[in-house]
Amino acid sequence: MAITEQEQQIILAAITAAASEPVDPNFPLTSEERVIEKVTQFNSMLSEKSRVVKKLRALTGQNGAEIKHISGVVLGVRKEASSQRGVIFLKTEPHERWNPRGIEIARTERLDSDGLALKMARELRELVGHRIVATVEVRMVSDYKVRVLSHYTVTGRDQHYYSEQGYAEARNIVSAEFSRMTNAKQIER
Repeated sequence: MAITEQEQQIILAAITAAASEPVDPNFPLTSEERVIEKVTQFNSMLSEKSRVVKKLRALTGQNGAEIKHISGVVLGVRKEASSQRGVIFLKTEPHERWNPRGIEIARTERLDSDGLALKMARELRELVGHRIVATVEVRMVSDYKVRVLSHYTVTGRDQHYYSEQGYAEARNIVSAEFSRMTNAKQIER
């Protein structure tokens, strides 16, 4: 049987990836073994149930997920004990009907089992006072919607929230919002 175009692309990508990684002196593999290792890794990522395929389908709306883009200033990041997720607080433009306080909340994936989520939470903690555009996946959890952060782009500093006075105001808002959110969850239970 002749090699398919897709198989050829996977093998070429594996050759490129294997060539760019340093050789591990503790586990010296031949170049063919290194390519086989990469082919195996790539093939598992192409599986219908892989995290990579699931995330791609979510971001392209193929799984029915709703994707939103939220522009705002990062006020703070807290760890939610009940879900082990990072909670990101953003100051956005208030909307009279939908968001009168102008505070948006997004969550990361679980911090205890997802390295990318932990990386994003740590980066965003350093970006307090900066404007970002956050890409969130809206998920239904029980009877309510949760916004899960997939990606963000930094668009610059916000002069007010980047100042000492603004930073103190951001901490106060985050504390009040986190308490309000935590109390609301306890009431629901």
